[in-house]
Amino acid sequence: MLLPLQHSPSLDVNKCVPRFDHHCPWVGNTIGYKNHPMFLAYTASVFTCLLTALRTEWWFLTDRLRHNGHWAAGSFYAYPWVDVSFVICVFYTLFTLALFGSQAYTTVMCNLTTNENMNRNRYPHFIDPATGMQRKTHPFDRGAVANIRMFFHLTAADEAMCLQCDEPEAEMAA
Repeated sequence: MLLPLQHSPSLDVNKCVPRFDHHCPWVGNTIGYKNHPMFLAYTASVFTCLLTALRTEWWFLTDRLRHNGHWAAGSFYAYPWVDVSFVICVFYTLFTLALFGSQAYTTVMCNLTTNENMNRNRYPHFIDPATGMQRKTHPFDRGAVANIRMFFHLTAADEAMCLQCDEPEAEMAA
């Protein structure tokens, strides 16, 4: 039986989120300036755990080879659920690696949030006024070192600039 799709109240935060990046279903929270470094650490730790699981499953599946010195017939087919788990683990490992890599490059190195990257055509600061086309660069990129400093909250000036809209419990207009 299919249930009707319901509106999720967790997506309506009605608060200003400095440097809004995205709403993450993995952590059930909005990712922005204050928690983005922790989200990056979270994706790195998930990737590490998946690599450990892959290594353990690979060790389990190839155990017969180590003991017999040759492949026994059905070595990989003796434990079908481990095989299925291994394939699922490979998929999620690649997905998590892509997520971590895109977040590290786009957000940390280029100073461009996921929201800005996906909605470039909606924001006027990404449109070149002379040509009316999208710019190849964006106005927030201050170079890799300055972008890293800002992402990891390393200077007070960056902190003040990024928290301009951090008003006490200010609700956005509906």
